[in-house]
Amino acid sequence: MELFKKYADMVLLAHFLKNPPSRFHVKGLAKELGLSPSSVSLASRRFELDGILRSEREGLRKFYTLNNDSPLVKAFKVVYTLARIHETKLVERFLKADGSTISIALYGDFASGTYGERSPLNLLALSQKGARVFEKAIEELEGQLGLKIELEVIKIGKWNELVKARDPFCVKVLPNHVLLFGPGLA
Repeated sequence: MELFKKYADMVLLAHFLKNPPSRFHVKGLAKELGLSPSSVSLASRRFELDGILRSEREGLRKFYTLNNDSPLVKAFKVVYTLARIHETKLVERFLKADGSTISIALYGDFASGTYGERSPLNLLALSQKGARVFEKAIEELEGQLGLKIELEVIKIGKWNELVKARDPFCVKVLPNHVLLFGPGLA
């Protein structure tokens, strides 16, 4: 996560990735991020040329928004999410809560890079225990990330049955997930 805190360009990009639907003016961004207006202006223009940001003018002011339609932005959003998850030690917390956890996966909007302001962080854990063992970890992670976390915990035998039966949940998760821990889901 240090990568997103080091250089003005990365600090700016992280701010847009954390606030995907928001629009910002250079001076406001500079003040909020503790950067010089010239650094923010230069980085914003570069990101706009690369298709990462979009701009619109209101009078003499130029506002920037994240180009959420860009495949590159979607990829950045996934990498940013994974960096934030890694920083929270999510996997270690889950394994501490339940050492029998077989796999942990991120799925949904955060796995595809299409998340918005109100998207929950969807996680799937294949475990021999139920969701209750993860409650404390989830509560702590929600506070750290500032996100609502929705966790599905499924026993491995049940998961295998669902996969074999082509259950709609499995059909949705299998092609669009990021494995955080374990040998896989299929």
